[in-house]
Amino acid sequence: MTKKLLSSRTFHRVVGKVHEQVERVKHGVPPPETPRISGSGRLSNPGMPNNT
Repeated sequence: MTKKLLSSRTFHRVVGKVHEQVERVKHGVPPPETPRISGSGRLSNPGMPNNT
């Protein structure tokens, strides 16, 4: 069950929204925009070799 939940995009979307709400309450401003992982690719890490 945990594996299925952690692999769910919906779960991660909900967790992200909760995180944004918590940040707004704590800091009073929205968090900076961060790229979302869409499932069609991965975020690139410029510090890692072989990134194109």
